[in-house]
Amino acid sequence: MNDTTSPSDKEEKEEELDYLDIVPREIELSVEALGKGDTSTKFAVLMVLLQADEWLTEPEIAEKDGIDNDDIDTLLDDLQRGGLISRKVGERFGDPTTGGYVITTYGERLLDGLYRSTQPKFTKMVGGDRNGE
Repeated sequence: MNDTTSPSDKEEKEEELDYLDIVPREIELSVEALGKGDTSTKFAVLMVLLQADEWLTEPEIAEKDGIDNDDIDTLLDDLQRGGLISRKVGERFGDPTTGGYVITTYGERLLDGLYRSTQPKFTKMVGGDRNGE
């Protein structure tokens, strides 16, 4: 079998693969989770969970953010798939009023990194940084 690929073509393909391999899969999944669908609502859900003191159920999240209950399943699934939130199984299987969701440490760190990258603008908007300084 003859290989008709030139050495420079092989080097280009290897270079592309190297660049793709640099980004960890977790980051790729997180960006995909935030990029599909209603991004504004996903960020709002993350903010609701970030400020919550405990696990919140689907109805509680929808109530706090005014999200239509028909849309919340998809939003939460996307955020969970991206590793940004975690789900605790409830007492009754399939019952959205039991169990709940919480933002993960990874989700908090990702949001913190995004906030820090806009620090001068964020500071002007709210008059201080997230750490109260």
